[in-house]
Amino acid sequence: MKTTEYLMIRPLEAMESKTEYSFNEGVPGYGTFVILYKGMPIGGFKLLPYSNGDVYFHDYEIVEDLRGNGVGTDVFPSILHFLYEKGYKNIRLQVSSSNPAALAIYKRFNFSVLESVELDS
Repeated sequence: MKTTEYLMIRPLEAMESKTEYSFNEGVPGYGTFVILYKGMPIGGFKLLPYSNGDVYFHDYEIVEDLRGNGVGTDVFPSILHFLYEKGYKNIRLQVSSSNPAALAIYKRFNFSVLESVELDS
């Protein structure tokens, strides 16, 4: 996949067809973003900006048919560039230790573990 040629990130509100996951709490930058490849939705993520310039990045996913082929890793640099262009200083996220694919992506792009929480089963 040549993401630099065909990848676009758009707010869900700008899309013609919206899903049940659309939300907007009135905070600038808060919302759902769709990842498009050659005009087709291939995934998405949500953002919650903090007043200090940080952003909470969550619910990043690639459509099921494309998972396991490195698409999430291929797309992630474009997401980081998108967030940088929006002026975010730091990206915060949480990921489950039971999600090795997500852990591998974040580790590959030098994310650091700031806190680890053990949940009861």
